[in-house]
Amino acid sequence: MRAISWAALAALAACDPAGYYRHGGAAGAGAGGVAGGGGGMAIFITGAAGASPTGAAGGNAGASGAAGAPISAGTAGAAAGATGAAGAVGASGAGGVASEARLTDGFEDGMTTEWIADTVNGDWAIVADTGGGAANKIYEDRKSDSTLSWAIGGKVTWTDQVVSAKVKLVSSSSSSAIIALAVRYSSADSYYFVALKPDGTFKIRKRVNGSTADVTEYKPSTKVPLVPDTWYLLGLSAVGTTLTGTLSGPGVGAGADAGAGVGMAMGTDADLKSGGIALGAQNCVAAFDDVLVAPPP
Repeated sequence: MRAISWAALAALAACDPAGYYRHGGAAGAGAGGVAGGGGGMAIFITGAAGASPTGAAGGNAGASGAAGAPISAGTAGAAAGATGAAGAVGASGAGGVASEARLTDGFEDGMTTEWIADTVNGDWAIVADTGGGAANKIYEDRKSDSTLSWAIGGKVTWTDQVVSAKVKLVSSSSSSAIIALAVRYSSADSYYFVALKPDGTFKIRKRVNGSTADVTEYKPSTKVPLVPDTWYLLGLSAVGTTLTGTLSGPGVGAGADAGAGVGMAMGTDADLKSGGIALGAQNCVAAFDDVLVAPPP
């Protein structure tokens, strides 16, 4: 396995490229309403007649508009106050839609600058999805190698995290092939990962100080092999000491598990505290799409 330097990971941890990490956006400037804060919510109420106060950053509501000055009724009746004009709605904060997501990547921009990919044991590139039309772009390890190859993203400071990605087995001639997702990845010798095999089973494993061991595994009562060139949704979460792996897709939950629709394995381990994420492949050509990292619900 190719070691990736701590300096490279630290550099990745420091970067925050626009459009990649979906932290809350900057406050929008709106007259008479509120500016959308980092959480992406806009709150507004009736504003003052005439000029309205500038919306406060951070999602605070603008002040209620005061009633207008009384005007004299005509010969027909008593005086009535004019209704204050509604304040304008403050603009939503930039990136507010995905404010809860730490990382999202559908690879449609064709950029790989958010990832550090292994170029020795892997050949990672953004390519057209042969099964979904040339308009859809995916991230693929095009080299089948006996050493597990990783493309690393995120920040080494992340602790609890929920990761999911669409995965597919493009090709493989080995029963020992795996498609992998890693969490709390801090170095080539320190991470948790879920390893999905062509027979439809998976294990949650850990690598600590250069040694790899099983945490738990998913073994359905009836194995349903992965369908080549077909998308599945693979997930792995690390919340405190609890690790949970999930798999959904064609045939998952078949046999005695029919109707479940999702394969799941859960275990506990306290060895690793923080790190980024990684996409991995071994003894196969594998593809990834729609990567999402979020904090626990």
